[in-house]
Amino acid sequence: MEAEKWLDAYIGEWKGKRGEEEGLVARAACQMYEATGRETYLTFAEDYARQAAGADPAAGMVLFWLLARNGDGAREAIEAQRSAFSDDSPALRELPFLMAYETKCGKKERYARLVERFAEEGRSLTPDRRGAYLAALIDTIEQTSMEIYERYRALVDLFRGAARECLADGETGAPAVYALLKACRLGVLLAEKYADDALALADRLLEEEPRDAAEAGVLLMVCAQRRLLLRER
Repeated sequence: MEAEKWLDAYIGEWKGKRGEEEGLVARAACQMYEATGRETYLTFAEDYARQAAGADPAAGMVLFWLLARNGDGAREAIEAQRSAFSDDSPALRELPFLMAYETKCGKKERYARLVERFAEEGRSLTPDRRGAYLAALIDTIEQTSMEIYERYRALVDLFRGAARECLADGETGAPAVYALLKACRLGVLLAEKYADDALALADRLLEEEPRDAAEAGVLLMVCAQRRLLLRER
């Protein structure tokens, strides 16, 4: 996959549609911007997130990324996103946004419930869902304050347990590889032990061409995390 060429073409043809697939690409654009510094990716992410309507966890995560970069300019849109989410048994892909909100805008009162949602998912986890679980979990860990160490450590322990099972089973799908690369960068996994294997898996994945925008979005995140890990080693 020629990541930058694919993303450039997608942005050039994007007509403002928003959904789960497009959200993955927008989140990937944020990470590709961090890896490359290309302003086109920043502009696309801003355009996607600021006009999103309804509960859109990808837009919410992009808005928090913009908040970290630009200060309070994204806060009103973040509040609008949060009000669109239900607190009853949130979906896996919603959990990173909800944790980011608790950390940056809330009082961390829902940390315990969000950690328990991952524990619930983990107890009934099947191999075909493990990659998505790991990806959501590492994105949530990134948004969790270490000041609430008991909750942070609980998430890390869940991640490490699922990652060991993933590697033992030979899981090499893009969501799992993304999670492994990012975990090495964040110190959730020991880079000296896991980084070389994760990078090798990423190299093999990036030889493939995506079948659709959802697959491309995850591959782009793999590409970005690979570049960032290599830069930071």
